[in-house]
Amino acid sequence: MVTDLRMPQVNGLELIRRLRAEPSLQQVPVVLFTAYVSTDPRVAEARGVPDVEVVTKGSITELRRVVARLLRGEAA
Repeated sequence: MVTDLRMPQVNGLELIRRLRAEPSLQQVPVVLFTAYVSTDPRVAEARGVPDVEVVTKGSITELRRVVARLLRGEAA
């Protein structure tokens, strides 16, 4: 799943928490595609969640690389 950190209604971290709370969805890899920098505490928190990749917006090549790797079933 590709999501953003900042969204209306439910932010990306809350979405990930809800996803991980569902037993059948706990292993779904998540790419957090965000404009926030790595020094933001929410980005650091997201990096600490298993199976979550953080990619900075503007780096579409990196997003493609990460998604392709995850589709092949390869871990970080």
